[in-house]
Amino acid sequence: MRPVEDQANPMDERHDARMHFRTKPSIKEMIHRAAVLSGIDDSVFAMNAAYRAALETIATHERTVLRPEDHAAFFAALDQPPEPTAELRSALKRSRERTLAKSCRVNKIGPTASNPSTPRGMIGTVSVAALP
Repeated sequence: MRPVEDQANPMDERHDARMHFRTKPSIKEMIHRAAVLSGIDDSVFAMNAAYRAALETIATHERTVLRPEDHAAFFAALDQPPEPTAELRSALKRSRERTLAKSCRVNKIGPTASNPSTPRGMIGTVSVAALP
């Protein structure tokens, strides 16, 4: 039996956050059995397992591993991107129109005390880079 390291304990934080969840009796029994075999308390065992799973899940979603040939193709595409297509230009135009329209609806707060001549919806400027 290998020793179980409490991965969550060395963190310099207070243990004051609670997690409550229900489970099936058979799952609870398996967790208890594994905790006893590991020589630790059920909650420490469950917390360590959940913490390891959380770290692994986050790492899987934040990291992309490419084969050497894919790596070369990816960076070549970044260095020399293709010319934008008509569809891409059209999508950018629609996105700009929606973004500006939404911004004007959301920011309707009227003139400010410091500048009473500011028209409604004109809080600041919006700049969007154009495609070549």
